[in-house]
Amino acid sequence: MEQKRLSVGKLFWELIVRPGSAFQGLTLRTAVWLVIIMAAVGIIFSSIAASVSMSAEIEVSISPEPGEAGEMEDEAIEEILFSSPALSFGIAAGSIFGGLFGFGISWLVKSSLLFGAIGLAGGKMEWTDSVAVVGVSWMPFFFQHLLMGAAYLLNWQLPQFTGVAAALVSHLNIFVLWNLLLLAIGFSSAAAISRAKAFACAAGYQAVVILINVGLAMLTEAFIGSMF
Repeated sequence: MEQKRLSVGKLFWELIVRPGSAFQGLTLRTAVWLVIIMAAVGIIFSSIAASVSMSAEIEVSISPEPGEAGEMEDEAIEEILFSSPALSFGIAAGSIFGGLFGFGISWLVKSSLLFGAIGLAGGKMEWTDSVAVVGVSWMPFFFQHLLMGAAYLLNWQLPQFTGVAAALVSHLNIFVLWNLLLLAIGFSSAAAISRAKAFACAAGYQAVVILINVGLAMLTEAFIGSMF
């Protein structure tokens, strides 16, 4: 990679408007800082928004209907309602920790696997180059987290999916496609291979992820179905 040392802000903007130029000036240091900022802002925002929405729904569900308040002791009602901030904090904290930890692990695993795949395809680069490319190519999911957070806060009615459908939708959507395109451009620049080969490697990885998640969803549905 050429070392133009783009600033974090410049790198973010270039990834949106001129990704080819962004990857030519990509350095590991700048990439790591950008990834940390995106992951922290995106995951924390969506987690807090989800917890606020969930705790609000719980509070509404446990609020007594008109005329029924007398049937509950005042102390019991107060204890339930005032527990919602603690519940909201617990949900948010768990979601933030799990989201950031899971992201960090998946970042390293994906970087390593794609580093091997690109090498088999004839590309030549350092493992740290793969870490940088995979990291900044997460940008579409940063916007996905912002969109989901806004949806929670604004009470947008989004389609709900379960089982195999949920596995497919969560791993095969416009954000995933955008991510694959960035990976193709990034690895083509970093490893000096064609974008077609780079895209094939990235798409192959995503296909394996989809198959694994669909398989797990099918096993879960089969297990639950056998219990009833």
